[in-house]
Amino acid sequence: MIEWNGNSDEAIVDIYVTTYNHAAYCEAAVESVALQRFRHPFNIFVYDDHSTKATRLPTGKSDSPRQVLWMIRRRGYDVEIGQENVGVCRARNHCLTRGKAMW
Repeated sequence: MIEWNGNSDEAIVDIYVTTYNHAAYCEAAVESVALQRFRHPFNIFVYDDHSTKATRLPTGKSDSPRQVLWMIRRRGYDVEIGQENVGVCRARNHCLTRGKAMW
């Protein structure tokens, strides 16, 4: 963990994605971020708020949220699936507590 002292050369970008029953959008969001050219290292954290219904993927195939999120995890990104649905505010707060960069 790097403590930021005001020098932007040491910055780390954290991207948080929260989802509930929209796993296909998460896959597209993660892919979009991964294709960006950041000047700084970045972390992607995906939190699923206990999704329950299948998602229709852009390919037309329908997958369960767990399958889509496991695909994202296999690409090396930090993915967590909640044990219960806690709502959008608590889900986002949970993500913020997972940040790796400090300033």
